Amino acid sequence: GDDGGEDDGGGGDGYSLISEVSVDRHDFREETGPGGGAPAEAASRASGDGTVSLYERTRPFRVRVAIWSASTAMFVMMVVMSATSLAMSKEFGFGLTTVSTVIQIHVSSMFVPCFFTGELLARLGKVPVMMGGCVLFAVSVVVGMSGGEAANFFGCLVALGAGWNFLFIGGTQLLVSGCTEKEASKIEAVNEVFVQGSGAVGALLSGFLVSMSWHTVLWSVTPFIAADFCLLLYFGASECRLR
Repeated sequence: GDDGGEDDGGGGDGYSLISEVSVDRHDFREETGPGGGAPAEAASRASGDGTVSLYERTRPFRVRVAIWSASTAMFVMMVVMSATSLAMSKEFGFGLTTVSTVIQIHVSSMFVPCFFTGELLARLGKVPVMMGGCVLFAVSVVVGMSGGEAANFFGCLVALGAGWNFLFIGGTQLLVSGCTEKEASKIEAVNEVFVQGSGAVGALLSGFLVSMSWHTVLWSVTPFIAADFCLLLYFGASECRLR
């Protein structure tokens, strides 16, 4: 829809900026080792007796989880947000003022949590915060399906924005903890391809889905939310077992 497209302008720069802000607020309390530069996991990768450290055993899977989660966050957000303006105006008959207000509130909910997302990551850890993002996505779907009133759209889009924030920024932090300095640029480039590609696919797909119904839009993202939640649950449990 027009509203969704306008508010998403310059998305790549905005997403990069917001990740940097949250990294600063995180203060690297979890990742920074004694030297202050490299991740703590990297400092303990190899031991003198040749044993494989926790970092080396989990790093490749950690990178895949991070990329999948950040891509899921972008895909789900773009599918639902891009379809909202069309669904509200065409299917439910809302006027331009209400539609634009919902989109504006949604964009605010995407970025306002950055003031405390870093603190949550430092206190709770990356995986719990990311799972919280999946839960907020699920809340967004349930609220959106529960009715066609303006309040339903407000609640749906607020939960969607906050869920995107937790999952996307948590995924970025998880990716940082899974990269060595030498490979960081390549892995981050791959991550950007998947994340931005997922957002583009979501935006294109939303028009097709909303032409069927608003509920079809919401049902279509549900498997991705569930899959990411299960993946994070498995990843968190695997790290606990290795410790």
